[in-house]
Amino acid sequence: MKFAITIASAPELEQVYAELSTDAQNWADLIQVDGVLRLEIYSNPTGQPWVFDLDSLLAHLLDARRALTGDANADDSIKSL
Repeated sequence: MKFAITIASAPELEQVYAELSTDAQNWADLIQVDGVLRLEIYSNPTGQPWVFDLDSLLAHLLDARRALTGDANADDSIKSL
């Protein structure tokens, strides 16, 4: 399974956001609103649950946060997600 992060923009949002996808399927967006990062998770079009390796998912979320905020020195702890 290959994770991908795309920084995108939308007219209805004031800031850019990170699209999170796996195998070319968008499963979530990471959006910063009023200084707070929010994760919006989408339903799987197959009707099956999304299943991810936890360590890979956490690393992917931290990479997305770094890409979105531009903070290369962001704390890598789970608490800081």
